Amino acid sequence: HWVGRFYPAGMKPPAFLNYYAGRFRTVEINSTFYGLKSPESIARWCEEVPPGFLFACKANRYITHRKRLKEPEISTRR
Repeated sequence: HWVGRFYPAGMKPPAFLNYYAGRFRTVEINSTFYGLKSPESIARWCEEVPPGFLFACKANRYITHRKRLKEPEISTRR
């Protein structure tokens, strides 16, 4: 529902991050709550944004809901 309201009509999802980063300096990554991302995916994201752009990654649900923030030094290592 963001296409045509924020993203230009006809824009495809692969172009969203670059377009977004041209207008804002940070974004929250909600998908990290549901699953860990590969280092390759994160590297690609970093290549698409300008220097200084900030990714705020949501903690994985394993850490927040399963472990309930216990033993964070172990569960956050990954």
